[in-house]
Amino acid sequence: GPNTYIGPFTSIGNNVVIKNTEVESSIVMDDTVISDGERIFDSLIGRGCEISSSRTRVPRGYTLVLGDNSQIVV
Repeated sequence: GPNTYIGPFTSIGNNVVIKNTEVESSIVMDDTVISDGERIFDSLIGRGCEISSSRTRVPRGYTLVLGDNSQIVV
């Protein structure tokens, strides 16, 4: 998606949507949506997860381990 960076050592599953986010050294499993997640690194994101941001401040970085079908606002 737009304004998106997929870094090295990252695996992206099928039907994944990533917008306005940097993802590095992470695994993102199938059917996950990440929008405005800022920066995600060293993370394992399960199937069917939704990650969004409620902030418009200085970008931060997050390390996450989310099980299948999780929803989180960072």
